[in-house]
Amino acid sequence: MSTELDYAPVGIVDDRDTLLTTLHDGDIAATLRAIDTGPLTGGRWVIDGQAQPGLFRIAYDPALDTSARLIVANAALLEEGRSTSVTVHYYDHNQLDARGNPLPDLGLGIAETLVYAVEAGRTQDLASLGAEFAAGANGAASDPAMTTLADGRLVAVWQAGSAGLTARIGDVVSGIGGAAREPAVAALADGGFVLAYGVDGGIAYRIVGADGGIGEAHRLDTGAHADAAMPDLACLQDGSFTLAWREGGQVAVRQFEPDGAPRGAVETFGALGTAYSPQVVAHGDGYAVSWGEIGDGNVYLARAGAAPVAVNGDGMAASAGTGAPLPGMTALADGGFVVAWDSYANNPFGFASSDIFFQRYDAAGQPAGGITQVNTDFSIGGRFDAQVTALADGSFVVAWQAGDFDGNGIVGRRFDARGEALDAREFAINELRQGDQAGPALGALADGGFAAAWVDAQADGAGRIETRIEMRVLAGAVPEAQEQPQALRLDIDGAAGQAYRLYAAAFDRTPDPAGLGYWIAAMDRGVSLQAVAAGFTGSQEFTDLYGAHTSDAQFVDLLYQNTLHRAPDAAGRQFWVDAMQAHHAPREELLVQFSESPENQAQVIGSIQDGIAFTPWGG
Repeated sequence: MSTELDYAPVGIVDDRDTLLTTLHDGDIAATLRAIDTGPLTGGRWVIDGQAQPGLFRIAYDPALDTSARLIVANAALLEEGRSTSVTVHYYDHNQLDARGNPLPDLGLGIAETLVYAVEAGRTQDLASLGAEFAAGANGAASDPAMTTLADGRLVAVWQAGSAGLTARIGDVVSGIGGAAREPAVAALADGGFVLAYGVDGGIAYRIVGADGGIGEAHRLDTGAHADAAMPDLACLQDGSFTLAWREGGQVAVRQFEPDGAPRGAVETFGALGTAYSPQVVAHGDGYAVSWGEIGDGNVYLARAGAAPVAVNGDGMAASAGTGAPLPGMTALADGGFVVAWDSYANNPFGFASSDIFFQRYDAAGQPAGGITQVNTDFSIGGRFDAQVTALADGSFVVAWQAGDFDGNGIVGRRFDARGEALDAREFAINELRQGDQAGPALGALADGGFAAAWVDAQADGAGRIETRIEMRVLAGAVPEAQEQPQALRLDIDGAAGQAYRLYAAAFDRTPDPAGLGYWIAAMDRGVSLQAVAAGFTGSQEFTDLYGAHTSDAQFVDLLYQNTLHRAPDAAGRQFWVDAMQAHHAPREELLVQFSESPENQAQVIGSIQDGIAFTPWGG
């Protein structure tokens, strides 16, 4: 039995002081917590009053929640440039009776008036930045990477839930199934691209042709090391490509022919055994690679066949997100390159407040100018995860994530070929400030602009976090992907394949692209195949095809006819009838079994083996 005294609550705190005009009805405005001893469940939260009646409501589960959610009830009342307030009252469990009402003598509770400034939820720091748009369906998404193809099309790849990896090529989305992660991508001279990714403690790569044809996966031989990770790619002048990765605490680099055949031996760098996050670019007739060393807090650089050199040398390179140095790197039009990183050199007592720096190198691989600080503004929590890409006119842009009014945001700043700033200060890249934006990736456009992608995390009214990949384009036309794209998934054994087969089994037809996209998105979020089947069996189309009052035996006959296109064999027919009558199997379960049967899979494979076309659902 605990002897700790349970005092009455003494205050209420929230997690923000700013609200954005882009909040919607049902969104979380703030999370509320009581300053109280003892159990935090079983209490009661109420609103005593608010400056704008009807703006807020409170949501919580007294049996489970140790905090409450202040919910936007009427977002139309949020006006930019003004402040608003709400008085919240909290009673702990000792101050309530069995019905949850305040006790006469003990039920005073604690009340606090919380004040919020209302700020613009959209940014337009650069007039030529287009609208932000979702690159893929909502779900669990991370690790975006980008490149620009020889014909000017932009490729964005990312890790996407059950789909493994997803690649967006212009207006096409492709999925690569399996436990793939940490994708990297580089354009090839023939108009295609190479994709590398981590899988099962190793590194794999595959080539996608200019026609969109996806080649077979090749797995690198990493020897005794089972920790290979963090791949990066660069296309070289002769059309070959270089792949760099981390394994055994070192950086490994290998070149490959344009067709993917290995060329030469693996080069290794990093004597400290703490190498992290390699980045590789084309340089001269070879490559240059940079990486961070956790052991001494420096970013290092090496050219093909040459000894490594420290880029910063002060031991203060580290990311606030990982505690490890995270370089970004790009090749420049003049034959040189730029290395960018985050560092706490301005705050040596803690890297939670870091800044972004870069160092240029000339075509000979020698430093050009000194180390330059990129950011000018202060941000909550520092600046980290620097990425850099060269632009068509010889300039380059650096992007990073930094604290803003609502979690983190993505910001950037452009520099000319000499490293002189083209922007007086950093500009916001993400348009919508609500939620947490992280993990930026950049791609250059032929017209001199650039595209950016990032991970956008949003919380719904129940406090669930959902991540998606967002994109935004500077100058030039916004890719067709912003409109209603046709998409392609290759996970024939994953959600896309299961949804396609279920359509074929249930309705004896090819899925409509929009409907297929809806159910793929649902399954990517965790909806089971059985639940989707239940939705199908409850549809009017299913009733029209199978009848509203068919017997179990008639239903089995129709499943054989519509799914397998044959009459049932006697033993099989009796098995499924018994499953329903003796074992109470629901009809949706039979539909799933027929859909995933080897016989149906064999019938469908010819239609999906080269990809499953659908329209992404953006709801």
